[in-house]
Parts: sequence; C-alpha cells; structure tokens
Amino acid sequence: MPFSAQPKADALVVKVHAKRLDARAAPEFKSKLTSLIQEGHTQLVVDMTQVDFLDSSGLGAMIAGLKLLGGNGEIVLCGVNPKLMSLLKITRVDKLFRLFATPEEALTGLTT
Repeated sequence: MPFSAQPKADALVVKVHAKRLDARAAPEFKSKLTSLIQEGHTQLVVDMTQVDFLDSSGLGAMIAGLKLLGGNGEIVLCGVNPKLMSLLKITRVDKLFRLFATPEEALTGLTT
C-alpha cells in the first residue's frame, strides 16, 4: 500500500496514498504502522485525505496500532472525508482517535 512517513516536530505524519484502506491493503498498513511504533514513534498523525473507502480491516489496523502504543503515545487522524466520518461515528471509533481537518492542526493538537 502506498504511504509515506515524514517526521514533523515531535510526531510522525503517515500519509495514506490510496483510495481504499480495506482487507487487501490493511495487513500491509498494520505491519508498517507496527514497525513505526516499534522503532519508537509514539506520536502519529495518519493523514487520510486520499482515502475514500475504509472497512473493518482498515479500522482494525489503526486500532491495533493504538493498542500497541499501550497508552504511551497517540494516533490521531486527519483529512477524514464526510463519508468516512459517518463510518467512524457509527462504529464509535471517533471516540478512540482525535480527529483534525489537516495535518498541521493535528500536529498542533498533539502538543496540547
């Protein structure tokens, strides 16, 4: 799954460059997210601006990353479109991740 990870301030911005974060892409995303956390990154911003579709596998990959942090860090989401926002609210995942409009707002939010 195409994605990039760029350090900014005290966080790592992980940008998803795919339209779908589904059963096909989620295992690789989970593996990469796990690797980044194991490397010591504890403040992660997942930029979902390009993501149009998210299924339970994609949600599971993000939740697995959050569990791996074990309360010693945070994963926040940004760039979530209205369709995905509806899914996050229905599944109550919006209660697990703080949501921001842009990566810049997310980075500011992590420091407060």
